[in-house]
Amino acid sequence: MLKDGECPGCRREPGFVKIILFEDAPLERERIIWRKPHNGEVFVAGKRHKVVTEPLVVGLPTSRWIRTRA
Repeated sequence: MLKDGECPGCRREPGFVKIILFEDAPLERERIIWRKPHNGEVFVAGKRHKVVTEPLVVGLPTSRWIRTRA
């Protein structure tokens, strides 16, 4: 069952974690990517992030988004 505001293309296989890349100022943009955790951690933009809650929100300037594969 799809949640409100969710499209069929947004659904991923079980085990993948939704990660929101967020740039605070000045544009306040966000992008959604998916990663499969290994030992409770995901690797995003050259850093390991502990997955505690889903979705995981990572503050990252948009200049680094280009190098972050979807």
